[in-house]
Amino acid sequence: MQELGSGKRMKKVLLFLLGVLAIFCSLITPLTLFFLFLCLTGLVYRYDGMMDEGTALFVGATLLFFWLVFALFPALAFSKRIRQSQKRLKTLCFCAMAAAFAVGTIVVVYDSIRAFST
Repeated sequence: MQELGSGKRMKKVLLFLLGVLAIFCSLITPLTLFFLFLCLTGLVYRYDGMMDEGTALFVGATLLFFWLVFALFPALAFSKRIRQSQKRLKTLCFCAMAAAFAVGTIVVVYDSIRAFST
């Protein structure tokens, strides 16, 4: 009996940690995609003139790989697991992820306006 309780507790802890990771990834996704766009299009020179084209492309490809592995796949796994839970918990988690994404987007827009206006 004790093993069943600890297994359920471990699943809840794992789901909680996956949720925290998904919310953090929702926060950094706009920043990551913006920097990825800058690297792959060559506009990164307007931010930092120290990176040449070959390096920017390599950094962009590496960033895309790490974003897929460490941000997108865990967020999708969390969404798949939370989809089957209670409606209130599901709504709360998706609202937290949307709020984190919105904050990340606001940071990107503010930084873009500030950097490109000079």
